[in-house]
Amino acid sequence: MSGHTGSDSSNPKHDPWPPNCNTTSIKEYQMRKAGTRGETTWLAIREAAVDLIATHGFEGFNLRELAARCGIKAGSLYNHIESKEGLLKTLLESIMTDLLQEFDEQVTAIDDPVEQVRAVVRLHILFHTRRRTEVIIGNTELRSLSPENHQAITALRDRYENKLRQIISKGAASGAFHIPDAKITSFAIIAILTGVGHWYRPNGSLSQKRLIEIHEQLVLQALGVVDVSVEAASSRVNA
Repeated sequence: MSGHTGSDSSNPKHDPWPPNCNTTSIKEYQMRKAGTRGETTWLAIREAAVDLIATHGFEGFNLRELAARCGIKAGSLYNHIESKEGLLKTLLESIMTDLLQEFDEQVTAIDDPVEQVRAVVRLHILFHTRRRTEVIIGNTELRSLSPENHQAITALRDRYENKLRQIISKGAASGAFHIPDAKITSFAIIAILTGVGHWYRPNGSLSQKRLIEIHEQLVLQALGVVDVSVEAASSRVNA
């Protein structure tokens, strides 16, 4: 992916991330410190920004419209964000920090690489269908960040890909997986799973459960795991 400088190339600076913070982003942590009113305002700004960016694109929406949506004055936005680009960076940052946190909670402690892959498939699909609009923004608007901010977000993406690659490498070393290259395989798997968010519709014919079953089979077959069936996947999803 290549980065392009957005309309606002400022580099937002944040307080250091607290080591035991469970919030979804640094800015959200700052809002929680400010109290309930600040938290409520930030969540309203976040929700409105996601909707406006999804509708008009990052370059097509303006902060005055965002402030109007939230019922505050345009100047008051700067009590909660540092710049338009800073807002986008925070949104994209929170997507990846949430995903990484859920990975650590749901996948890391599992020993068996096959079961870890099953957990990754479930996590990735549930996350990308539950937060579909945010994920699409993350994929389409990364180009709007300045090179420095672009690099910060891609570093988080690299961390996620590296976690999956380590699982694949471990499985290949143990003989559970049969693949030509762990790095390329990890890229392919992430592309398959992330693509779900672009075409999935909550009211469509496939439930999240069914999506997990199908993609679990596809991914394990791509890893060279034998005796994989949708029925077996279904029994695990239902467990």
